[in-house]
Amino acid sequence: RFSRSKTAVLDAGDGAGWELAAELLRPRPYEAEPGTEATERPSAEEALKHRFFEVDPTELKVEIRAGGGENWMAETAEMLTDMFSLEKRIQRQQENIAKQSTTIQRLKDTGADAKTVAEEEKTLEKMRVGLQGLLRTMSFKEVEARTTMV
Repeated sequence: RFSRSKTAVLDAGDGAGWELAAELLRPRPYEAEPGTEATERPSAEEALKHRFFEVDPTELKVEIRAGGGENWMAETAEMLTDMFSLEKRIQRQQENIAKQSTTIQRLKDTGADAKTVAEEEKTLEKMRVGLQGLLRTMSFKEVEARTTMV
């Protein structure tokens, strides 16, 4: 069982996070019980278009944390470690996007065929969507950190 501060992100947007989690965890058609209707899980790209990623992080309810102690310190340290790790992932993704943009420009400058350029541009778009997801996650982590450390 998770504390309220751990699930606040899922509650935001009228339960948008719970809705997405249910979609991602529903049984695959081959795992479904006989006689029940089962649909495919959303792809990663479809999941990133879910309304959960449009939720404003300021909608999260701030809860005053009572008590403290060693457990609270360990949770806080773990949360900060997660945030620093996420920050590094964001920086790497930004660097990879810059490299991919350079690659696309080089391909265009050297007269590469349109199909190759289009494939690289599609990869770039996926990288940008991934970066948006990472930035959104960081935004929620920051709100979680503020609500946990209050």
